[in-house]
Amino acid sequence: MTGINNMVGDYIWQDEPFRLYINDDNTGLTGMTHFGDNIEDEWFIVHLLLTLSSSYDDVAISLTDEAGQFLLIQTAHLIPRWLSPSNSDNRVWLYQGKVHIIPKPTTPNEIFILPTGPDLTVSAALKVLSDPEYDGIYTEATEAVNDSILVRINETVNNRDANQVQYAQCYLPANIAYLLKNDAQLVAPAVTSFYYRDALQMRACNRMKKFEIDPDTMIFTMVRFTRCLYAQLSKQEIRPPPPFKDILSNSNDPLYMAKYLGMKLTCGFEILYKEGFKNRHNKNKKEWAVVIETILEEAKDIFVGGRSSTKNGINIFGNEDNYFKLGKLFDDTPTDWMIISPEEVDKILYEKQKEFDSYYESVFDEENPNQDKINPDNLFDNLVNDMNHFVSSVSDYEGVDLDDTQSRDFDYHKFMDIMQNHLNLNDPEQESSDEGDEFYTMGSEEEDLKDIMGAMDEELHDNTNIHEGFEKTDGSQTDINLNLVKNLLESYASQEGMAGPVGNILSDLRLSE
Repeated sequence: MTGINNMVGDYIWQDEPFRLYINDDNTGLTGMTHFGDNIEDEWFIVHLLLTLSSSYDDVAISLTDEAGQFLLIQTAHLIPRWLSPSNSDNRVWLYQGKVHIIPKPTTPNEIFILPTGPDLTVSAALKVLSDPEYDGIYTEATEAVNDSILVRINETVNNRDANQVQYAQCYLPANIAYLLKNDAQLVAPAVTSFYYRDALQMRACNRMKKFEIDPDTMIFTMVRFTRCLYAQLSKQEIRPPPPFKDILSNSNDPLYMAKYLGMKLTCGFEILYKEGFKNRHNKNKKEWAVVIETILEEAKDIFVGGRSSTKNGINIFGNEDNYFKLGKLFDDTPTDWMIISPEEVDKILYEKQKEFDSYYESVFDEENPNQDKINPDNLFDNLVNDMNHFVSSVSDYEGVDLDDTQSRDFDYHKFMDIMQNHLNLNDPEQESSDEGDEFYTMGSEEEDLKDIMGAMDEELHDNTNIHEGFEKTDGSQTDINLNLVKNLLESYASQEGMAGPVGNILSDLRLSE
């Protein structure tokens, strides 16, 4: 575990540090860490354990969080499709520096070798991973799955100081500066105590009994936060409690922000200390309160009643240590990472959408191995043909059955008979019943129908502007297919990316991607 401790180094945990314990039955190690609001802690733990598994060939590690197999969630578009939350328990392991997935049987012979069903035990999974009997069973996840996990880990681990750490100048009591110098991890519970404070807990900040507020014993110092902790502390707006009013009386002071940030951090330490000894059922806060008391007890020769033995805290940590000298030691880390532009959001969504599009395309190809891919040169014809197929398909209360390939015949003469019966086209009594219906009995049936349709077209043309929306061919005839595609595209654009009837139709036709 020495190597793990070296990798952790001075890493600041959001809620709890990473720990491992020996199982009650001495069969292995187990651990549980609350990572709170900082998801980066979870992936740093994955990095530690993946490194551990690569260092020891006989170590297999299973990880879960409150969402379940979160490694599968990270690679959901890359894992085998048969994997689901109902059958993934004890199937995903870190082993020999790689992600391994216990497969399901694919041949009759493997049914007697591999465990089946959702109830896969830990012992059965470990046997598949390590027993020579299973040499023919390949458990290592695909290269794409392993690469996806490594990319996510590297987002947390690579350039950790540059990407996950925020330095900020704070105006603090000297004893708090001394605490942070001795244990940088203390900044996390202090910020958390302030961030989740309530009105009753803030009463402690009206008196500041443990960490006295006196300009003679306060100093400027650089404090190292994680980005998550800094964001939580800096974005909390409060009215200064009474002990801080003189310090924060001038908002035009160039060091006002350092004093304001220091005030909030100091309040966090006061709340943490008081709650730790007041609420002994909160084991986490109690432990940190004991740490604070222990460190300050060891430095009692330096601090008397919370005051430093040297005015303004200068040189209280040795002549060679300029960490706590007054004034600005170096510039704060830029905070532009806290602001994200709409363009950056669009870029992130675009990259994720590309991943999903690639996944759905592979799924479609898998389900339809014999179907040719859409040729962009024939996209127009493909769309018209697919729409014609869609319109001619069978529909019921569950929707259109696109798989139905049964041909449909249209009996023109039978259709005309029905029309005649309903419109009484040959009924001589209809001639005198309504003067407006005289044209029903003129000439032949087909000529009458043409005259009717022509009259309707002429009326629409003269009294509406519908005809202006139709695309014509060179022969001034309406191009049905061209108008179909034009109207579909206009309707799709009007949806503005939201769900709608045209989008649903095109999705069913595999054309919306």
